[in-house]
Amino acid sequence: PHGATEVLDITSQEGITRLSHPLLYQPTKPLLLVEGKYDVIFLKKAFSLLDINNAINIFCLEDMSSSGASGGVDNLKSYIKEHKKAIKVRPHKAPIVVILDWDAESKRKEFEKIIEGAPYKVLVWPTSRCNPNLSKSFKGIERYFSDRLILEAETRGANLSRNRKGIISVDREEYDRVKDRLSAIVEKDLCREDLEFSGEFLREILNEARLCSSD
Repeated sequence: PHGATEVLDITSQEGITRLSHPLLYQPTKPLLLVEGKYDVIFLKKAFSLLDINNAINIFCLEDMSSSGASGGVDNLKSYIKEHKKAIKVRPHKAPIVVILDWDAESKRKEFEKIIEGAPYKVLVWPTSRCNPNLSKSFKGIERYFSDRLILEAETRGANLSRNRKGIISVDREEYDRVKDRLSAIVEKDLCREDLEFSGEFLREILNEARLCSSD
């Protein structure tokens, strides 16, 4: 016979009960909600390197919405508001953790106010830990990538520029192409050394997801 935990996982995946809601898929595992697909790719690869790949689910809005809604902080906020009832019934040992890009710090409180007293946390990538060689033109998770990843993207045709101090920037018109190249490198070639700037925050995420201690 299946234990209670296993039954919850099985029924949610098979769509047998109300737990088939996307926010309740495998409800005994913590769930990370991020702004876009590039965040999902990086976090899945990074947590795999940290041997956490099978203990946590990671989704963006494109994954969660049957209508194919696009990502972004405002769309993510609307989605959480619409589905807060589903979030409230999750077990407290398996919280939902919302991860916002570094430039969304001003929206943290808006997200926190949506749901109170539930297994729900909101974190923002801290600007204090970004790669100091990358300018604010790197709007998303890419600002925490290692120098090695950036240089590899350049060898693959990424169009980047440097100022007199060596700070690297990317033009807005080129950003999507640069993100694509960087994500392809991450998916196939990310290594532990590339977590130089992101590693501390990754541990904070895992602590909030109750997968490790903050000690």
